[in-house]
Amino acid sequence: MRPSLILLLLLIAHCGYSQFTDDFSDFDLTTNPTWTGDVGSFITNTDTLLQSNGNNSMGDTLILSTVNTQADSTEWKFYMQLDFNPTETGNFVKVYLMSDVSDFNQALNGYYLRIGETGSSDTLELWRQDGIIDTKILTGLAAFGSSTNAGIRVTRKAGGEWTFYVDPNGGTQYQLQGSVTDNTHSSTAFFGLYCKYSTASRFDQYLFDDFYVGDIIGDTIKPTVFALSTLSNTELQLNFSEPVDSAIAATLTNYSVDNGVGVPTSIQFVNSEIIQLTFASPFPDGVPGTISINNVEDENGNVIAPTTIPFTYYLISVSQPFDVVITEIMADANPPVNLPLAEYIEIHNRSNKTFNLNSWSITDGTSTGFFPTYILPAGAYLIVCDDSNENLFTSFGDVLGLGTLPTLNDAGDNLTMRNSNFEVLDFVNYSIDWYKDDLKDDGGFSLEKIDVDYPCSNEQNWTASESLDGGTPGYLNSVDGDFIDNTAPAILYTSILNSSEFIVVFNEPMDTSNLLDLSTYALDN
Repeated sequence: MRPSLILLLLLIAHCGYSQFTDDFSDFDLTTNPTWTGDVGSFITNTDTLLQSNGNNSMGDTLILSTVNTQADSTEWKFYMQLDFNPTETGNFVKVYLMSDVSDFNQALNGYYLRIGETGSSDTLELWRQDGIIDTKILTGLAAFGSSTNAGIRVTRKAGGEWTFYVDPNGGTQYQLQGSVTDNTHSSTAFFGLYCKYSTASRFDQYLFDDFYVGDIIGDTIKPTVFALSTLSNTELQLNFSEPVDSAIAATLTNYSVDNGVGVPTSIQFVNSEIIQLTFASPFPDGVPGTISINNVEDENGNVIAPTTIPFTYYLISVSQPFDVVITEIMADANPPVNLPLAEYIEIHNRSNKTFNLNSWSITDGTSTGFFPTYILPAGAYLIVCDDSNENLFTSFGDVLGLGTLPTLNDAGDNLTMRNSNFEVLDFVNYSIDWYKDDLKDDGGFSLEKIDVDYPCSNEQNWTASESLDGGTPGYLNSVDGDFIDNTAPAILYTSILNSSEFIVVFNEPMDTSNLLDLSTYALDN
């Protein structure tokens, strides 16, 4: 009986080390499981999250590890929150899934997940470490910006088949990031964290929760559609959260679009997670529609919940001068009235066409801001600001942040907006005198265009906002009205091109038919 008892105890001990869970609800890092390393540099916060709490006066590297010997047919799951933008060398994290040593500063053999790259967009990556040599073997798809809030799931099957998933919203709606086979290292002794920060203020900005390391849990999660794209007026692309059963997903009647469009005529698989649908009838231009999706299954037989996704197809047009105009300028937001303390420009699509703002620009001659891809429908207003202030204006209307917004000088500036072909769409040479109000020109009030359908951008068509908020970003101007031009145009300058041609530039748009009448002009000599 004694040998059997010893064998049983050994098996129990082995199982205890081969898998573990920790949600930190016991506020104890010393038992169940036992964490070692820089234990004093981590706390369990009031939300029962494991939180770094390192040196707050200088950069540091914090390591936390626990015993784990399970490697084959294994699943790792956890929640990770980084309250900063990770970088490639200074501020980043490694989560060691497999390691033969507990001190991750040493040469080791194992695998780890890492986030932290050069630039503002970071992806999760799977790396292999051989001694002191690190090799990236898989790069994920989900991109994280100024912070990370992710639910992470990784599986490793016997033979070294790695697959990892991410929920970029921090939950358990995992999206497949990729798979790779690498069996260089097939055993492990430890699991843990490697948190490096060179910026002292990052000392408490690494947070984790809900660790699970153990047998692969059967998939019971239903597939979802996490992205829809309109490819043309008859084509849609659907991105599923995981690989779907190709035979079932290819059934045409699983999909239907309203507005009389109906079911698709063909389905093309980009890969096991992305399909493209082609319809016989075109989507109506600018009319909101929906696609209904049913019966699609993942590879484990989980059926998608009945899904309805709204979308709108827009026929993109080429912009002409004054199709889109500048209608409001907040050059001096200080002191604020009831608007954010931030500069903005408002533009308005006064045409009946839809435009893609990609590669449009706005400049004051000193700096230039370029627009990203953005669909501007007919009649729409858009708040344009620096991308660092975009979240300040979301409650006021549609807003688009630019990487560089020209500084709007309080005393006046010359703004020019161009399309992707570098054609001038609108220009405003505003001055502080345009306020016509000694109180409002001290700050907190915007300049608003009176008649947005009159292309002239001279002083008579602009004035201080009458809104009690200080401006009307994102919607009809408070001073909206008809502008009657009683001021004769003036010649700004002339320029001789050659012996028989010269240019005349006026201060406002002119009547084209009058300009083309040769009897309008006379030369002496």
